[in-house]
Amino acid sequence: MESIFTQDLLLQYVYGNLDATSPQIIEQELQNNPKLQQEVCELKEVVLALEKDDLIAPSAFSINHILHYSKETALEKSH
Repeated sequence: MESIFTQDLLLQYVYGNLDATSPQIIEQELQNNPKLQQEVCELKEVVLALEKDDLIAPSAFSINHILHYSKETALEKSH
């Protein structure tokens, strides 16, 4: 049986951004649909990985290098 739930809807479910009745419908289907369970599990893993990556910032050296390069190329183009 093919899932009637779009990835967008499932992402909203994972983030908890659904109206009051939609999560209940999805949870009911999750009980009987291993493929949907797997899809939701994978989406949760992706969300967790993305949230972890938000904590990683470029080093000051990298930022300064990019800014210096940007200034240099802007000067070259203006001449």
